[in-house]
Amino acid sequence: MSVTARTLHRTQSVCPVCLRRIDAAYVREGETVFFRKTCPQHGSFAVPVLRQAEGLPAFEDWQRPKTPSYPARPLTEAAQGCPFDCAYCILQLYLPHKHIRVAGNTDNVLADIR
Repeated sequence: MSVTARTLHRTQSVCPVCLRRIDAAYVREGETVFFRKTCPQHGSFAVPVLRQAEGLPAFEDWQRPKTPSYPARPLTEAAQGCPFDCAYCILQLYLPHKHIRVAGNTDNVLADIR
């Protein structure tokens, strides 16, 4: 029995290998919603984000309009966009095994990676 795939929402993500910004989508296949993305260099990646169960709202009902939040006084200049301009985010991407204590406190962040 073939399961029909239906794209629910398009977004952007990063390749987990090279961190290149790539297109991504939430795709429903049967009762499961997957987050799918493809890097031209490293191939396709998919992870299930919701397995529909009785009593749970549909994935489409969980979505709501996003209101971007920007810091009043950013510590870095916006050049490449999220997640590449923020030192905290960059550290999370490159050092996911490190627990970083406090976002926005550069001294703590630097202490955590030493």
